[in-house]
Amino acid sequence: MSLRLHLAAIGLAVSLVFGSAIACFSASRSVRTEMLSALVVAQQTIEKRGRGVASILRSAARARKTL
Repeated sequence: MSLRLHLAAIGLAVSLVFGSAIACFSASRSVRTEMLSALVVAQQTIEKRGRGVASILRSAARARKTL
């Protein structure tokens, strides 16, 4: 193979490595953002449901006292 072809192949390989590294970094940041958002939503859901359950338990306790 000629020197020109070797250099082109090396340039293509280097470009592929850097492009892959950038894509991997970007994907890991996106996944991190999505996971943090999912955790926030889960926490809010648990807090809301917890208040609902506490309210139901208080109502049941009041109902038992009136009996």
